[in-house]
Amino acid sequence: MSAPLALFGVTLTGASYLSVTNGQVEPFDRSLTRTLTKTGSSYDRLIAIASDLGSVYAIVGATAVLAATKRPRLSRDVLLAGLTAWGLAQSIKPLVERQRPYTDEEALRLVAVPAGSSWPSGHTAVATAIACAVAPHVSGRAKLGLSLYAAGVGLSRIRVGVHYASDILAGAGVGLIAAWLTRRGVTTR
Repeated sequence: MSAPLALFGVTLTGASYLSVTNGQVEPFDRSLTRTLTKTGSSYDRLIAIASDLGSVYAIVGATAVLAATKRPRLSRDVLLAGLTAWGLAQSIKPLVERQRPYTDEEALRLVAVPAGSSWPSGHTAVATAIACAVAPHVSGRAKLGLSLYAAGVGLSRIRVGVHYASDILAGAGVGLIAAWLTRRGVTTR
C-alpha cells in the first residue's frame, strides 16, 4: 500500500466530511439513495447478505480461512487491517451525527438496525482494508475482483438503506488509511 493511496484516503474522507457537514452533498445523496432503493428486487436478500462481507464477521471469516489454508502472515495482515479500519470508522462516527437513510424515510431498511452515525460506512472501510491487505498477494484479475468486492459492499450498504453515497466514500477513505497504517506497522517490525 503506497503513501499516495493513503493520501487519497485522507482526501476522500476529508472531502466527504466537509461536504456532509456543510450540506452540499445532501441533494445528491438523497437523489442517489432514492434511485438505488426505489423498487424492491428478488435479489434484496442476497444483497443484504453481501452487505455483511464488510462486517467484523467478514474479518473473522477471512482471517480463519487464510489461517486454515496455511497463510498465517496474510491472515494476520487481514485481521490487523480489518480491525484497524473498524476501529477508525467507529472512532470518527461521532464527528458527524448523521441520520441513516431509512430514518429519514429515504429508503427501506433491509438489514438489522445498525449502531451509530451513518457517516462513515464502517462496512465499506473494512471491505476496503481487507481488499488492500490481500491485493499485494494476488494477480491482476484477482485485484480487480478485490476492487469489485469493496465497491460492492459499499453499494450494498446504500441498497439496504443504511448509508448515503458520501458515507461510502468516507468509508473507502478510512479503509485506505487503515490499510496503509497497518502495512506500515507490519513492514517496519
